[in-house]
Amino acid sequence: FFILMDNFVPPFIPGAEIDSLTEILDCPNGALMLTKYNASSLYERPCEGRIHRWNLAYYKVTH
Repeated sequence: FFILMDNFVPPFIPGAEIDSLTEILDCPNGALMLTKYNASSLYERPCEGRIHRWNLAYYKVTH
């Protein structure tokens, strides 16, 4: 299941774990940019001066 949030820290949900995180940026030029979270790489935002920012967390059930 997915949770769309405006907070960067996804909630802990008993019986589920995060499978992936995606950042969604609403850029000034009207484009939506999606980036996958990768803790092992340097991150550069694909657009400057974003209008909105959301995070999409994909959870998988563990039990």
